[in-house]
This record gives sequence, structure tokens and C-alpha cells, in this order.
Amino acid sequence: MLKDILKREFIRLDLSGSSKDEVIKELTNIFADAGLVENAEAVFKAVITRENTMTTALGKNVALPHAKTSEVKQIQMVIGVHPEGVEFDAPDHQPVHLLFAVLSPPHISGPHIQCLAEIARLIENTDVKQNILKAQSADKIINIIKNSTI
Repeated sequence: MLKDILKREFIRLDLSGSSKDEVIKELTNIFADAGLVENAEAVFKAVITRENTMTTALGKNVALPHAKTSEVKQIQMVIGVHPEGVEFDAPDHQPVHLLFAVLSPPHISGPHIQCLAEIARLIENTDVKQNILKAQSADKIINIIKNSTI
């Protein structure tokens, strides 16, 4: 699934927000800039509402902010890299550098869960995760993901 929905315009290597909210705003702007959503503010509110329920930081410098929203007709994902790292209430108290943001329509559960599970499997591989973090281009990240064994 990840390999099918990922495009270079869905990836940013230079997130710079100094707070969780600022980084989530940057991620929702990626969705809007790529033409995946019309109302970035509605998406931001949906992701923040989900995030305030329980952090989506997994630890080991990774977070998966996600939400269900009628702003999308099918599952969508963007990737952001924050070179400096940002506090995200991670269980291991480490800053988050790699973020996978996922949106899906409210009526879709299976693909949403499948996408989150694929991301979790992808980043379990420390080499894959480190290679994504070191990548100098969106195309390189796409190649790393496409060549992974998820």
C-alpha cells in the first residue's frame, strides 16, 4: 500500500517547526500543497484532536500522526523529516525526526490500519529508518521504501 500511494511531492526533508503543533501544521500543509485536501485547517484540527487523545509518537524518533477526515476520499500519506528533531511526547522521551502522516475517510478502517501497520514494519528495520533519515532527496526516500520488504 505505501509503495502505491507515495509520490515525491508528498515528502518534505526540511520540517522546521519548534513544537508538535507547528510540525503537524507543516504536515497538513504538505497535503494541501500536493492537492490532496482542500481545507488544510480542517485536516489540522482532525490530526490535533487525534493527537490530543494519545500521542502518535512511537519512540525511536518516529511519529505517525493520523486522522480520519471527510477531506479525503481515499487513504493519503505524506512524509516529513525534521533534521533537528521535535518534542512529540514520545514514550522514550526522544525527539521525533521522522513523521508519516496518514489521512483516511471516516468510513474506511481496514486500509487505514493496514497503512499504519506497514509503516510500523518499515521503521522496525533500523537500517531502513536510518537510510530514510539520511536521504538527501524525496526520490531517494521513495526508492528506499520501494526496495524495502514491507
